[in-house]
Amino acid sequence: MITQPHSLPIDATNQTLALMKASHRWLLCKSVPRPNGKDAKIPYYANGKPRSGALDTPEDRAQLVTYDEAMTAAHRSPGVYAWVGFALGPDGNGGNFQGIDLDDISANQLSSIANEWTVGAYEYWCYTELSPSGAGMHVIGYGQPFPPLGPNGTGIEAYSSGRFFAFTGDEVLSWGEHGRLGDLFDYIEGVLRPRWLKGKTPRDFYAGEAKIIASPTTIAALRSAIHFWNPNNRGEWISAGMALKDLGTPGFEIWNTWSQYSLEKYDPKDAIRVWESFKPNGGTSYQSIFKIAQNKTIPWVNPDGKESLRVRFCSCGATVALPPLRLNLATGELNVAPNGQGGRS
Repeated sequence: MITQPHSLPIDATNQTLALMKASHRWLLCKSVPRPNGKDAKIPYYANGKPRSGALDTPEDRAQLVTYDEAMTAAHRSPGVYAWVGFALGPDGNGGNFQGIDLDDISANQLSSIANEWTVGAYEYWCYTELSPSGAGMHVIGYGQPFPPLGPNGTGIEAYSSGRFFAFTGDEVLSWGEHGRLGDLFDYIEGVLRPRWLKGKTPRDFYAGEAKIIASPTTIAALRSAIHFWNPNNRGEWISAGMALKDLGTPGFEIWNTWSQYSLEKYDPKDAIRVWESFKPNGGTSYQSIFKIAQNKTIPWVNPDGKESLRVRFCSCGATVALPPLRLNLATGELNVAPNGQGGRS
């Protein structure tokens, strides 16, 4: 399930942690108390500015630093930052840093998964460490991007972009820092995603209530534009969710991932409840995500450079130049449709 990455930076080490520390993927992290008792981990660049706006862009990557540079910046401001953080996502060399976050392993009955990385088949692969709580575990790999596994009550999360992990350096195994570089893609899709799909997620993940199936270009642009909205403003938060409701599963993943950047208000159960309260065709559409983002003080610029982004409407079968997708009602997964036929299966 774990394979050597197909794409590696030139002269890359085969040790995951060594590659991580040498890469410009590091930032600083503050701990901010939330009303629910769990601290929010807020990312800052090493220059002291909050990490905000579109993530994983060239502008964002230019402000990330190496591990040593991040540690130096943290030491210059003692007591200000709780951790250094490692940003998951594309490194500009053809691959993505990937991360698995197993939360409260005992309470979520994830011991069988965790043991695969401690005494099982994957104990010599990737980089593994205890999470800041001490009750969970991080696994970091490098390879292909994949759709995110956000919080849904299972305790399993996985990302290949748009997120960061607070770095503890508390290796699960004594040889953890020497773990071989591995691509987590097959493991996440074959092992974690099926279990994650059984979580307490909105019905759209299963029922496929999407009214619009968006092109990959549109989804990528929405992931970029929504970061120009304010997740701490509940009015904006609700408006963004309503705008994305017609997209079904991809819309929820975009909205829920962005929601977690709220300093105080994000709660997984509340997010699921509010999402389920939204009605399809609620008088707004995904296009408002772009319009609001473009009207911000620092405006969002469409990275695709097109006037409008194309979608396939399930109800009328309108065609687009980009490959249509098919929504699998049983799994909630989006796949390229055979013979150009989009819709539902």
